[in-house]
Amino acid sequence: MQKQRLLPMLLIPLILLGIALVHPLHVSAATIAVTAGTVDETDNGNCSLYEAVEAANTGTTVDECVGSSGADTINIPDGTYNLAATSHNLQLDSDISLVGTSRSGTILNGGDTYGLTVTSGNISLSTLTVEHGVGLYSNSSTISSVTIDNTIWQDNSTETGTQRSGIDISRSSGSAEAFTMTNSIVRNNTAGEGGGVYARGFDEATITNIEVYGNTETSTHQKSAVDIRATTVTVSDSNFHDNTKVTALNVSGDNVTIRDTVVRNNTGDHLAGLGGGINIFTESDSGTERVATLENVAIVNNQGQAMLVVSNDNFGYTFNARNVTIANNTSLLPVFYAYTNSETDPVAGHVDNVTIANNTRTGPLGDGSFTSFAAAFIIGAKVDPTLQLKNVLMANNKDETTPTNCMAASNDTRNPISAGNNFSSDSSCTAFLNQASDQNNKDAQIDTLVAEANTWVVPLKAGSPAINTGGVVAGLTTDQRGIARPQGSAYDIGAYEWNGIASNNTTSNTKGGGNAPLAETGVITTSTIILGAIILLALIVIFFDYRKHKRPLTEIDPNVSYSFGHHIRVVTIPLLRYRLQVKISKSSNDPTGVHKF
Repeated sequence: MQKQRLLPMLLIPLILLGIALVHPLHVSAATIAVTAGTVDETDNGNCSLYEAVEAANTGTTVDECVGSSGADTINIPDGTYNLAATSHNLQLDSDISLVGTSRSGTILNGGDTYGLTVTSGNISLSTLTVEHGVGLYSNSSTISSVTIDNTIWQDNSTETGTQRSGIDISRSSGSAEAFTMTNSIVRNNTAGEGGGVYARGFDEATITNIEVYGNTETSTHQKSAVDIRATTVTVSDSNFHDNTKVTALNVSGDNVTIRDTVVRNNTGDHLAGLGGGINIFTESDSGTERVATLENVAIVNNQGQAMLVVSNDNFGYTFNARNVTIANNTSLLPVFYAYTNSETDPVAGHVDNVTIANNTRTGPLGDGSFTSFAAAFIIGAKVDPTLQLKNVLMANNKDETTPTNCMAASNDTRNPISAGNNFSSDSSCTAFLNQASDQNNKDAQIDTLVAEANTWVVPLKAGSPAINTGGVVAGLTTDQRGIARPQGSAYDIGAYEWNGIASNNTTSNTKGGGNAPLAETGVITTSTIILGAIILLALIVIFFDYRKHKRPLTEIDPNVSYSFGHHIRVVTIPLLRYRLQVKISKSSNDPTGVHKF
C-alpha cells in the first residue's frame, strides 16, 4: 500500500517538470518610471535615470526603481538629464528599452564628456535626444540587437582613438542579430574618424528615414558620416547632406540595397583622394558573390574621391541600378567607378535609366600612365564585365576641361555591354555604346539640376533627343520622381521621364529624419483643405437654415428650446434623407428628368 501511494507522489514532480518544459515559466518584465530630470545615484526616495538603468541591469530594486529579470522599459519624462553629474557613462547591460516622452524634449546631455555604452542584450532607444557627449558606444561581443527610432543625435564629439561620435556600435567578434535605425536625425557630430553613425558586425542592418548632416572629422582619414557593415544592408528614404571631410555613406555587405535616398553637398578632399558620395565594398571574402542595388537615388553636388564606387577585391560583384542621378559632382576618379580584382568573376548586373551629367573629374592621374580619364563611367577589372547598360544618359561630363564621358578600355579598364538605347553627349563612349539604338556625340538638351518630389533630377528639355528614344525595361514603371513611364510613345533615356511640365524647385527636399513638415504631403494637404472648406460651407448653410426655423418659434414663445443640434436631427438629416430617396427614385423610374422636387 505504501508503495502504491509512493509512486504517484514520485510522478508529481516529473509531471510538473514536463509541464514546465512544454510551457516555460513567464519571465517578468517591468516598466520603470524615471523621476523627471534626476540622474543621482543616492538612496533618496526617487527613481533617477541612472538608478532605473541599474535596476533594469540587475533585475533588483534600486532606490524607488523596481527592475525585473525580463526586458524592462524605462520611461523618461521630458527634461534635461546631465550625465556629467555622475562622472560616468550610462551603461546598458541587459535587455532595456529607453523611451522618452518627446524627441526634442527628453534630452540626455553628456556634458561634452559622457554618453551611453552598451555591453550586451537587446537595446532599444526611442523618442529622445542625445547631445554634447560621446553619443552611443559599444565594442562588445555580447550585443544581440540595437533598435533606434525617432531620435536626435547632435553636437557629440570624441577624439578617443578610432571611436566615432554620434553612434558607434560594433561587435568585437561574431555577429549580432540586427541594427535598426528609423525616423532619426544625426547632425553636427565630430570625431577623429567620421562623426555620425557606425554599425558593424550585424547579420542585418536597416536604415530608414534618417537625415544625416553637418557631421565631420578632425583627422585626415576622412572616413564616413554613415558606415554600415552587415551581411544584409538596406538604406531607404534617407538624406545625407552637408557633411564635411567624410564619405557620406559607406556600406559593406553581401546584399546591399539603397533606395529613395539623396546624397548631396558632402565634401571631401578630392585632390588627396579622400571622401565622396556612396562607397559599396566587400570587407572580407565570404566566397559568395555580392549583390548591390540602387533605386531612385540622387548623388549630387558632392566633392571627393568618387561619387559611386562599387568594389570587390576577389569576387565578382553584381550591381543593379535604376533611376539614379549622379550630377554636378567634382571628384578625383570617375564619378561612377565599378571595380573587382578577381581574375575569374566579372562585374555583372544591369544599369538602367541612369543619368550622369555635369560632373567634373579633376586632379592628378596617379602614376602618370594615364593621359586622360573618364569623367562619368569606368570599370576596373581583370576580366571583361557582363554589366549591361540600357537607357543610360551621359551628358556634359568633363575630365578637367575636356568633354570625356567614357574612356576606351585598356589594361586597367574594361568596357561594359550596351543593351541599347544609351546616350552620350560626346564621342568618348562609341567603343561600347555601339548598338543601333545608342546615340553618341549629340546635345542631350538637358536642364539644370532641380529638386522635385523629394529627390534631385536633371530634367530633359522639350525636344531633347533622349525623349521617346529609350527601350522598355522590365518592371520599371516610373522615373526617379515616381512619374509613370512612358509619358509618350516610348521610355525616355535617363532617370527623368519628360511629362511636358516645366521643371522647377518644387520642394526643399527635406526627406529623412522623421517628423516631416506637413507641406511635403501636398496632395493630402490640398484634399484636407478642400474637404474642410466644404464642411465649413455646409455648416454655415445649416446654421442659417436653423436661424430661419427658430425665428418664428421665438416670436410665439421667447423661451422656446430649439437648439442647433436639435435642428440637425429633426430637420436637416430627414430632409437630406428624403432628397436622396427622391433622387434615387428619379434616377431609376424617371430617366427623362421630368420629375422635380
